[in-house]
Amino acid sequence: MRILTNCNEIAYEVTTVVNMFFSKEDEGTVDASSIKEDNQFVAHCVISYQDKSYIGDFVYPKEVLAQKFEEKRFLCAAAAQAVCAAAKKAVFPKEVSLPWGLMLGIRPAKLVHEYVARGFTYDAALNRLSTIYGLGEDKGELLKTVAINENKLIQAVPPNSVSLYVGIPFCPTRCLYCSFVSTDMRNSQKYMAEYVDHLEREIAYLGKLLKETGKTVQCVYIGGGTPTSLSPKDLERVLSALCMSFDLSHMTEFTVEAGRPDTITEEKLRAMMAFPVNRISVNPQTMHEATLELIGRRHTVEDVYHAYDLVRKHTNFSVNMDLIAGLPAEGTNVFCQSLDKIIAMDPNDITVHTMSIKRASRLGEEYKKVKLSQAKTAEEMLSYAQKVLMKHEYQPYYLYRQKNMIGNLENIGYAKIGHESFYNVNIMEEIQTILALGCGGTSKIVDAKQDRISRVFNFKDPIEYISRFPEMLLRKEEAIEMMKREGF
Repeated sequence: MRILTNCNEIAYEVTTVVNMFFSKEDEGTVDASSIKEDNQFVAHCVISYQDKSYIGDFVYPKEVLAQKFEEKRFLCAAAAQAVCAAAKKAVFPKEVSLPWGLMLGIRPAKLVHEYVARGFTYDAALNRLSTIYGLGEDKGELLKTVAINENKLIQAVPPNSVSLYVGIPFCPTRCLYCSFVSTDMRNSQKYMAEYVDHLEREIAYLGKLLKETGKTVQCVYIGGGTPTSLSPKDLERVLSALCMSFDLSHMTEFTVEAGRPDTITEEKLRAMMAFPVNRISVNPQTMHEATLELIGRRHTVEDVYHAYDLVRKHTNFSVNMDLIAGLPAEGTNVFCQSLDKIIAMDPNDITVHTMSIKRASRLGEEYKKVKLSQAKTAEEMLSYAQKVLMKHEYQPYYLYRQKNMIGNLENIGYAKIGHESFYNVNIMEEIQTILALGCGGTSKIVDAKQDRISRVFNFKDPIEYISRFPEMLLRKEEAIEMMKREGF
């Protein structure tokens, strides 16, 4: 679809709504405008599609007045409402699920925190978001619970602190739905050790630079990829480099995202136990054997139980487990059975993701060949998850959304009290500077006073990371200079 707007400010919202209703193969034109007129925000849209024109108009009631800080929000939301009105006519009788109304951002809780910081109560903040975006009562209540639980962690973030992300871009195989920066070990094993050589050097260099700033480290998160795809020796090298290069005496959380159960061994767990690791992820995604094979996981349900038992036997780590709602060929019953099995294992933290069709994944290339869950089915899955997890004393404490999610739903992290992840909240709500090491990460320099975030990107490909390593060190200097320049 060709998209035209009267101003750049509304382009994101218009494009996002168009992508909800139309596929990339659809041809036509969307012409949208949004203006402020006599203290009201008025939007108009014309969609030309299949030789017909469809019109959508939207204006907020006169009694709904935008405060100064809300004006851009109203301008963009009005445009989204007008496009939505026209698009519904254009695709009729097709229905598009909008459980969050037209609240389109990745971080909905961040808006709640902003309103509360400006003196709104949580209820008043949710009422405001309902007025602006058409947010429904159910999602509003969920968002309120998440925001309240998040705020407890936000208030406990030490001042003058940063967190570290370390990327390990290797996996045993590439999952059907994955778009993360990772390479199949069958192809990349030959340069894994060399990658670790360079990562050790980058860690040492950043450690030296950060020491000069006087900042403390709150969280370390080793992700990927699958960090436990490394050999025990290489994993130990990474852990040792981090502990030698950074002062971790103030650290509260050290996570290794083991992820794939078939990579977790007793020897690797012993290596972690020799260092201050205190959290680990064991991610089945499903407890259904046929689905594991379909999505390319190459491990069994029995491997999940075995890996979990190893972690419980040999460590005292807090354990997270991930599950995906809406996987190919899975109905509500299969998902609910998987969740029940995971709850019975009693992990400390369970994250429920909604299937997202990511352009860079194999699924993004082949999605028409794969039978995915419908929006209604995905909604049933998430509704069951929320009900049963809260019944078993898991509280929702962070939430985010992505493009192209089935049913336009959400991902939610649930945890038992005292086992919430600071890192998950810090990165999702963008309240703390996070410095990235290794492939695929992005350093985010947060200037809270100016409400500004600057980014420094790492190389995504391991071969490029190795061959252009001097540039990586320069980018570390750039990140630290940003912190100094912005008065962090």
